[in-house]
This record gives sequence, structure tokens and C-alpha cells, in this order.
Amino acid sequence: MVDWSYRIPWAIAVAAALLALWALLSGGTGWLYGVPAALIGAGIGAWLAPGSLHRPRPFAILRFMGLFLVNSLRGGADVAWRALHPAMPMAPTWTDYPLRLHTPAGRALFLVTVSLMPGTLAADLRNGTVRVHVLTPEMAAGLPQLEQAVASIFGDETREAGT
Repeated sequence: MVDWSYRIPWAIAVAAALLALWALLSGGTGWLYGVPAALIGAGIGAWLAPGSLHRPRPFAILRFMGLFLVNSLRGGADVAWRALHPAMPMAPTWTDYPLRLHTPAGRALFLVTVSLMPGTLAADLRNGTVRVHVLTPEMAAGLPQLEQAVASIFGDETREAGT
């Protein structure tokens, strides 16, 4: 039996996200097509999604988006500085990061986000450990903070960094 008490708020949050994406990509035009497409997409997603869905946590998502934006700008500036510096001060290396996230969606969001951050690339996930390529060893220092932000979206705060 499908528990719609979780799926309806999830569908509303997904519809809102799809509408925001529509507004960004279309320049705020074409709502006659965008609204039905977002509602249909969210409804089908809520109906077909396997297993249980997590309740949306809007404040955690906003915190995550802020962290992502700040880290992207800071990291982009750092990578640009290193690329333009005459000595190119880079020390590329691999680091293994023990992942503490439980949910598949949380793990996927963490891996994608790591790969979108400047100077980092999540290359492999095996036995709960993420292999991350970084331009400098210091770039791996932000991984626990990023993981905690992802954990708060999915209600996985019980596993803090270092535990």
C-alpha cells in the first residue's frame, strides 16, 4: 500500500523545484506549458517512486544551496588563481573519504555535488568509501561539511562527521 501522506508533500516540493528550474531556463515565459509539465512530472514521480520517500526539508535544502554556492564561488576563484599563477601551485592527489550517509539519494547527491565543486572529482564509491581526486590536499577539508549538509536534507543527522 502506498503511503500518500509522504508522497504528496514530496510531489509538491518536486513540482516547486521543477517550476523554479522552468523559470530559470525559460526566462519566465511559457507558463502555459511549464506548470502542467511540472505538475505531471511531480505526480508521476510520486506515483512511480519505489520505496518510501523522505519528507521535504526546505530549510535544509536552502542551507545546502547556500553552502554549494559559497563553495563553488570560493573554489572557482581558487582554481582560477592556481591556473593563472606562473608557478601553478597544484599538488593533485587522491584521497579516500569514508561516507557516512545511508540513503541512496543522499549518497548520490553527495557524489554529484563533490564532482561539481571546483578542484574535486568523486571518482569511485566502494565499501562505503569515496575516492576523491583533489587539486590540493586542502580541498578535501570541506567534505565533512558538505556531507553533513546533505545528511540534513535527508534526515540523517545522527551520523556526524568523525563518528
